Amino acid sequence: MSFQVTQGLFSLDNFNDCHAILGVAVTADTNTIRKRYLKIARRLHPDSFIGQDQSYKKLATQLFSKLVGPAYNTLCQERDRKEYLLLIQLKGKQAIQQQVSLATLGDIAPTLAQAANLDAAYEQALASLVPVQYEVLTQSLDIIGQLSELNLTYLMLSQGGSRSIPTVPTASATTGNDPSNSTTTSPAAPTETAPSKTASSLDSYLRRAQDYIAQKDFRSATLDLRDALRVDPNDSRCHALMGTLYLEQKNLPMARVSIKRALELDPSNGIALKAKQRLEKLGQTVDVGGSTKRGSSSSTRRSDSKSDQGGGFLGGLFGGKKK
Repeated sequence: MSFQVTQGLFSLDNFNDCHAILGVAVTADTNTIRKRYLKIARRLHPDSFIGQDQSYKKLATQLFSKLVGPAYNTLCQERDRKEYLLLIQLKGKQAIQQQVSLATLGDIAPTLAQAANLDAAYEQALASLVPVQYEVLTQSLDIIGQLSELNLTYLMLSQGGSRSIPTVPTASATTGNDPSNSTTTSPAAPTETAPSKTASSLDSYLRRAQDYIAQKDFRSATLDLRDALRVDPNDSRCHALMGTLYLEQKNLPMARVSIKRALELDPSNGIALKAKQRLEKLGQTVDVGGSTKRGSSSSTRRSDSKSDQGGGFLGGLFGGKKK
């Protein structure tokens, strides 16, 4: 199993996000770091896996020796921790200079960007991820990646980074609806082909992710859905599938975040509504707050009225058709 994480701070020159590995805030003191480390150490100790498959015990040992132990060694001394904190602050500034988009930093980024109290929102988001970080070890790397996205978002916003979440231009915005702009929008061919290519690329990612979820290949599904969100961060179907993926992995806090986002973008999204029902049966409330925000053209062009046709929980995403 590869132990490479490519999300958040990890994506910046192969940086190692020790705070994400340990599941602590970037502002955590050495006492907090030590308590968290000891809790993880108990969780990953071989005695915790008596009677379980040997491969699972081996994975726990590798997570501890390759990730957790080195991360703690970096942060356990106060002097080293302060030096590391200066380094990650520089990484936050680097991301701002490189114009890293919040749209590429997961479903929690918009929540932090819109929060009146950034620190409180950051702590709350951490609290939703940390308890499940090492519960299902095959999901630990993905959760570390999500935590690193959260850390990078916080670092960027706390250092004055833009809070805007860019949207993909709609077809009408590209061609223009104002007759007075007709002289600048006369070349029809380029403006019609670009949205078509974007929609085709998005559909390909979503189809593959849907297949991967059905095959229980959750890591591959995650990668495709993240690529889809880079194409269109406001596509309700992407967020609905991401929420479904988290549900299948029993990561209920993140499932709730993604489904909430999907329904904010499209309140009629059938897959999101079904996922919302599943979450509520599990005691998880999804409060959309009556939002009627609309997603981009690729999301709103397709009605989710087909979501109840065939194929079970995910069958209606593309009306049952496959390329």
